[in-house]
Amino acid sequence: MVKLLGLKMLRDMGRSKAVYIICALVVTIGFSGYSLMSIAYERLMDTRDAFFSATDFSTAFADVEQAPLAVAGRLAAVPGVSVAEGRLTDTARVQALRWHEQSGGKREELLAGEAELLLISTRPEGMNRPYLNAGSLPRAGRLETVLGAGFAAAHGLRPGDAVSLIIGGQATELEVCGIGVSPENIYLVKDLADMLPDLSSYDGAFLHYDTLAALLGREGAANSFAFTLWPGAGIDDVKAAVEDILRPYVCYRVYDRADHVSTAMLQAELDQLQSMAGVIPVLFLLVAAVILYITLFRLVEQQRVQIGALLSLGFSHRAISLHFACFGAATGLLGGVAGGASGILCAVPIWEYYLTFYSMPALGAGFGAAYPYLFYSALAGALFCGAIGWLAARGVARLQPAEALQPAAPPAGKLTPLERLPWTRELLTIPGLVGLRGVFRNGRRSLFSLVGIACAYMMIASLVSMNSMVDIFIYDELTEVEQQDFTVYFNAPVAWADARAAVSHPEVRRAELVLDVGVTCKSPVASLEGTLKGLEVGGELLRLADAAGRPLALAEGGAIITAHMAAALELGPGDWLEVESPGPAGQTMRLPVAGVTGQYMNSTVYVPLRLAAEFQRTNGACNSLLVAGTEQARRDVADRLADAARFTLAEGRLAKIDKMNAAMGSMLFILYYMAFAGVAIGFAVIFTGSLVCFEEMKREMATMITLGLNSRDCLEVISSGQWLLTFGGVILGLPLTWAATEAMVRTMSGDMYTIPNYLSGEALVRATVLTLVAVVLSNAVIHRRLRRITPVDIMRERN
Repeated sequence: MVKLLGLKMLRDMGRSKAVYIICALVVTIGFSGYSLMSIAYERLMDTRDAFFSATDFSTAFADVEQAPLAVAGRLAAVPGVSVAEGRLTDTARVQALRWHEQSGGKREELLAGEAELLLISTRPEGMNRPYLNAGSLPRAGRLETVLGAGFAAAHGLRPGDAVSLIIGGQATELEVCGIGVSPENIYLVKDLADMLPDLSSYDGAFLHYDTLAALLGREGAANSFAFTLWPGAGIDDVKAAVEDILRPYVCYRVYDRADHVSTAMLQAELDQLQSMAGVIPVLFLLVAAVILYITLFRLVEQQRVQIGALLSLGFSHRAISLHFACFGAATGLLGGVAGGASGILCAVPIWEYYLTFYSMPALGAGFGAAYPYLFYSALAGALFCGAIGWLAARGVARLQPAEALQPAAPPAGKLTPLERLPWTRELLTIPGLVGLRGVFRNGRRSLFSLVGIACAYMMIASLVSMNSMVDIFIYDELTEVEQQDFTVYFNAPVAWADARAAVSHPEVRRAELVLDVGVTCKSPVASLEGTLKGLEVGGELLRLADAAGRPLALAEGGAIITAHMAAALELGPGDWLEVESPGPAGQTMRLPVAGVTGQYMNSTVYVPLRLAAEFQRTNGACNSLLVAGTEQARRDVADRLADAARFTLAEGRLAKIDKMNAAMGSMLFILYYMAFAGVAIGFAVIFTGSLVCFEEMKREMATMITLGLNSRDCLEVISSGQWLLTFGGVILGLPLTWAATEAMVRTMSGDMYTIPNYLSGEALVRATVLTLVAVVLSNAVIHRRLRRITPVDIMRERN
């Protein structure tokens, strides 16, 4: 009996193989995303943990103005702290790069004001050592450095080459003894206002402590402490004691490695991968369920007489229900296996992409642990789709044999609600009215088709609009907010008059002063590390606007905060924000929130320049300038300031956009692929609905052709109902799309950024057009089938 039902299932699936293949493809895409993201998440977690272990990455940090190295011993004695180590950090402007060619010659390139390196002291036996991709660690007393792998790769540097840096106001040439990366520079940004790392202009460089201390004139001193905690101890257990010890040395901040920007961004990416791995298969399985239910419900109704015969031959109701459940289980099994296998294959390049983006070495275990996902996907696909088949068959399978052997009476046609409208009969022809009544005659199938089209529309709109997310989330900062041509940075406050004089040039049209201050922002519900940015009132080179694009103007005594900060601190216009300085006095300031900008990546508080200067106690000083001028002006200003001790960078905005475009290339490809997948699935749902309708009405179509109607008249019967369901699906899909995007942005948002609800009117229009195009294409395919109908053969068929 089992063999007989199995052969019957294979024959039945072969007759409608297109529908089952489409359904299996939808399941494949869903489980491919699930396994891909889950495997990439686990592999990245394994790589991260192995990387942290290989570099002896400390579990906590403390930043001070300057303290004796011996203080590390006192920190190590704090209960909960196992090891503590003092170190030095500083920034240095890259003056020139020198390559030692294999032929023995030398090549040099000047980088006046175009790149900067974060100097971090290290010891061969200490914590936070760089992981070497090539070369060796720097030696004590030698002018050697391990360059960050991102910077080295961007400029083609290798061990044996050299970099000339301005350290402590003096030009110093360091030999590149190694190329490597530390957990501290896998995601390195110059300040919290930056969105994406640009390792070609800002990366880490590791020097032996003795060498860096001598260059900075800080022998026996430290401005940063790294320490490891006891197993089970947290930063809150030791923070108060550490702050008490470091208070005489101006303790700026005590934090664990989870709050380090570099590792926090990596963790945010890992959390997002884990969350999306659970969301994506649900969306695709929902669409697959609709397609499969419509197909199997039609099959069960069509085989009512066959079911009656099977019941008469002794097959139980349970066996028949399991028989139709196997249709779904086989489809789900095929899709699950294909999805798991493709996810395993695609997980490797995705993992490699993340390693490249974060400059991490390929450490940890291999991909052997990924293969269970093949089993998980196959099992979940078979169980889920099998359950859909069981639900589709439960009605007819419960009939008694005598009742089942009689074909079901066709539903009676009657005047539909739409026909009662005065204009309907005038707009529709007789075939159109027949198709309209067919929608209401087959209520269950029409309902599921409506839901399927709505879900397909939701997926198309959500995935297509993700491209808008990139523009809002990332590019708007550089194209809508920032209007300067380049920015000049200083590593210490500079008097306003001196700063303006520094950028004086015939081709500089405008220059605006900026003062950035690292602060802790607090509200009654939360706190957040951010930047207090002082701007000139009435400035034109940094345009602040709310999410709707309305301009926001700075006002004395008020603050404008970013959307990410507003969401994290639960603040809005009219609320009060507390800003705390990490400086010696720990100065605090309460400000009313005057507005919220449409910026989602950074945590910035915009205030008038004079207010920021008073808060920082650097009246009449700034640490950067926004400049409107030509590229030649940027080069001339950088050359003029090349020997200035406080000058660090003259960064061009357009060059920054170009670098971001290059960095986002792979992500954009993924977004376009997802949008294409959404369109393909939308077409699959609509085509399946049309195909099922065609199969149900083949006898009617044959009768119409016999009566003299042509294939286009017959197509109108199917298409009129399909168009009605499509328009209804689009209307139902609008709130579903909003809910889906809202759920996705909540899933993707993290502590470091807030993803905006990127749904736009343009995306909805595009999704509507693509949905309508899918209907047109589906009708074209059905029309080809209608032209091949032979009335005599169709009329001979038995239900």
